[in-house]
Amino acid sequence: PYAGVIVAMTVAMLALEIAVPYRRYSRVLRWLTLSLAAYVGVLFFIHVHWSEVLRATFVPSASMDRAELAAIIAILGTTISPYLFFWQASEEIEEEEELGTKPGSLLDRDHVQAMRGDVAAGMTSAVIVMFAIMVASASTLHAARITNVHTAAEAARALAPVAGRFASLLFTLGIVGTGVLAVPVLAGSTAYALADALGWKEGLGKTFRQARGFYSVIVGAMVVGLAMDFGGIDPIHGLYLAAILNGLAAPPLILLMLLLGNDRRTMGRWRSGWLSNAIVGLALLAMVGAPVAYLLS
Repeated sequence: PYAGVIVAMTVAMLALEIAVPYRRYSRVLRWLTLSLAAYVGVLFFIHVHWSEVLRATFVPSASMDRAELAAIIAILGTTISPYLFFWQASEEIEEEEELGTKPGSLLDRDHVQAMRGDVAAGMTSAVIVMFAIMVASASTLHAARITNVHTAAEAARALAPVAGRFASLLFTLGIVGTGVLAVPVLAGSTAYALADALGWKEGLGKTFRQARGFYSVIVGAMVVGLAMDFGGIDPIHGLYLAAILNGLAAPPLILLMLLLGNDRRTMGRWRSGWLSNAIVGLALLAMVGAPVAYLLS
């Protein structure tokens, strides 16, 4: 049954991404983001020592050994992931093409403010969900000395006797919803990056015949992911390593974005302001500093 469910979900996600028009598909993704609220909901059904959580959040006590530094790199890498740069930019162009306008023709103050609001809302919700997952895991699994979890399903099962069946159910719904939301985005980001590099036609608004190379990459990425699931690879460990790799790959892209954002020929009157530069600069220092500290530790 498990194998059949996984294959069926893979086929369904491929069908949605390839066969469904972009405008409808984007609506599906928007609704799937609501599944992330399940992680926040878990906090209402478990016992959390909020005084300790708040104190440790604002006054962290860390030994800064190699294991903790690796975890910091992974957290940064999964928050500011390289694929987000490709997905965000490509989807903005997709939306303009759906409206029948040339890329950049809608660039006015209101549109720029809307884009900034979209990014700010997305990053804020991502950090809130990440914080909820950390608190829920620490308050239940780690408190019960369950620290060696190999699959998301194992984590959900382990959560049931510690936090209750309803909390476990919410956590499971969050896992399923996040997977269905993230897998097509990750595969699509890979396709966008390769299509841009190789000069292929790209876009979820195009049919398979119009962008065969682009969609072939999506299919290939999904098949590889399916094969990894059946290959006995530890998914939790794999995700952790992928997050670390993201943390190592992101700094050059952040530096490039910082330079492009301040280039008058590229950005014109929409160049980055001092606040944006300061925030991006601090993020870049953190993304570079963590790996350097890891190597020196």
